[in-house]
Amino acid sequence: ARISVLGPLTIAGTRKHGRRLRGATRQLLAYLAFHLHGAHRDQIIDALWPDQPPEQGRNRLWRPATYAPNHLGETILTREQ
Repeated sequence: ARISVLGPLTIAGTRKHGRRLRGATRQLLAYLAFHLHGAHRDQIIDALWPDQPPEQGRNRLWRPATYAPNHLGETILTREQ
């Protein structure tokens, strides 16, 4: 996959699964494109939804974090314990 953040956000080379990438998933992928070494869940939530309480932010992150690997492959997101 290729993510371009100069000009309009474009994400090419994704797998087709009948759904297009939703706004929150696109935001997550754009954020991660700028953080090549990764980011902690709380950092992502603070950046994407700064006005949300932590629990609500975690709930909002769940869906985009689930959809992203469906489009870009399983290794796009990892979870460290």
